[in-house]
Amino acid sequence: MSRVYVGNLDPRVTERELEDEFHTYGVIRSVWVARRPPGYAFLDFDDPRDAHDAIRALDGKNGWRVEHAMSAVSQATLHVNVVTVVGLEGVAAGVGVAVQDTEGARAMDGEMG
Repeated sequence: MSRVYVGNLDPRVTERELEDEFHTYGVIRSVWVARRPPGYAFLDFDDPRDAHDAIRALDGKNGWRVEHAMSAVSQATLHVNVVTVVGLEGVAAGVGVAVQDTEGARAMDGEMG
């Protein structure tokens, strides 16, 4: 299964309208439309290839932003990595990043300094 995020939706959009728009790309297992706050939705496709086709075809249509949805675990990992790199200014234990300092870029591979 593959989850698709749809953003910049009209607050009045319905699940049925999204199903009608996306079903031509493949089997949709579920549709969830946000109401508080409104403006986005998630659709679960049975086949990741169908999700990819829908994203490619519908991103930008009607002003929508259509993309692969990140799992909560992926989002949390991304947030932790960004906070670690930005919040601690390069003290990134276990995260391979490039940090810009006055001497130029240097690789940080889990070492401090």
